[in-house]
Amino acid sequence: MKRFFLLSLLTLNFPQQASARIIAGWIEQAVFVSSKNSSETPFEVKLDTGATTSSFNTGGKFEEFKRGGKPWVRFSVRNHDNQLFEIESLVVRYAIVKRTGVPAEKRPVIMLKSCLGGFEKDSEFTLTDRSDMDYAVLIGRNFMQSDVLVDSGQTKITSTQSCFK
Repeated sequence: MKRFFLLSLLTLNFPQQASARIIAGWIEQAVFVSSKNSSETPFEVKLDTGATTSSFNTGGKFEEFKRGGKPWVRFSVRNHDNQLFEIESLVVRYAIVKRTGVPAEKRPVIMLKSCLGGFEKDSEFTLTDRSDMDYAVLIGRNFMQSDVLVDSGQTKITSTQSCFK
């Protein structure tokens, strides 16, 4: 019996080490492209493996409107260098966000083109008020999945090169 158990252990298929396109610290710089005027704006971002969906600070202020019968949003926000970032985007869906001790919140979700460490990706971002947080942008697992490995002991270790030039 012991011999069978040992042989079974030796033949188990252990998962291979994660292969990611980039290794990033928990704080990085990412570049976002404005859908309004195609300008690129850098933001310091927090990579949060506990968050499912990425979120973008609107200061609680965004305008919802219809275009072609579909829901759209418009907002502007300033980054850490006080650069203005303006967005107009189709709302791809609405997310119900539940947090402990706070009522559930319905948030619009938009697609944003972004670049982190030379890696470009279009991904979903919920719009929320992150004014009381240190970072205007939170990068969640929807962005990082299979592409970004987070080193929680490091900050700002990725390349700041743009993907869009």
